[in-house]
Amino acid sequence: MSKLSQTIASLGKYLLDNSTHAILGALVFALFPYTKWLAVAVMALLTLRKGWREGGYLLLIVSLAYFGMLSLQIPYGIAMIKALSSFLPCYLAANVLRTYVSWRAVAGMCLLIIFAFVSFIQLVTPEFIVLQFKLFKAILVELNNNGPLIDWIEEGGYRQMDVANYLLGTQALGMILSAILSLMFARWVQSLMFYKGAFKQEMQAFRAEKPELFMLGAISFAAYFGVDIAINLLPAILLYFILAGLSLGYSAFARKKPLGTFLVLITPMVLLPYIMLPIYLLFGSLDSVFNLRLYLHGQADK
Repeated sequence: MSKLSQTIASLGKYLLDNSTHAILGALVFALFPYTKWLAVAVMALLTLRKGWREGGYLLLIVSLAYFGMLSLQIPYGIAMIKALSSFLPCYLAANVLRTYVSWRAVAGMCLLIIFAFVSFIQLVTPEFIVLQFKLFKAILVELNNNGPLIDWIEEGGYRQMDVANYLLGTQALGMILSAILSLMFARWVQSLMFYKGAFKQEMQAFRAEKPELFMLGAISFAAYFGVDIAINLLPAILLYFILAGLSLGYSAFARKKPLGTFLVLITPMVLLPYIMLPIYLLFGSLDSVFNLRLYLHGQADK
């Protein structure tokens, strides 16, 4: 274990040994925008190690503190929504991970959260979707007045409400990604302290299965015909299979140089997303049917 890993493990143990330390640490982290994710991670670590009661107590304290800080700047209703969306998804996901020890179950919980969020928006405040789209369009016009994307939208290349619903689904996915990254960090710290190597094994074992592939097909089919909820959910289910494809690649090549393998897998996705994202999506989908890992591991054993 490197010195950095040892330091992080020691800090995690320091927070877990005394709940007061964890509460004070999370409150301090929550006060600053760039460290808020650490406050979420502390809550997730406490939930993973000590259970829903301890994690829920910290969730309540930090959410109220964060709400109080936000309410000085923005209306109470928006502040409450931002506070809950910042901490509650990760708390729920941490409880699922603690109970089932499965990132696939965590993904299912995240999809349910997104479904509940977009359904609430669609039923209660549908005007929010239109306002968000108008804001997005105004930003595009400001950045590039005669850009091809603006021309495409204006000429009706795609239904504007469909674009607005994709935008809402992407925003909901961003909220969940923030929670998942904090949960992954907390799980890694827990692995350093108690189960060395377990986090790496969990990441390598992450894969989609046939029910999720069927769900992908159903959501894609419904989105093609303009079903609003399906359009909202499509970015999340696509990302799920992309991450499954990344996990497959990491599982295949990470035995020798894990960090180098991770960089090799991520860099093309950043530089050539229109090529690499469909490739990872394809491999994630194929793995859900044929379990390619068994073949890869069999070849590696030879």
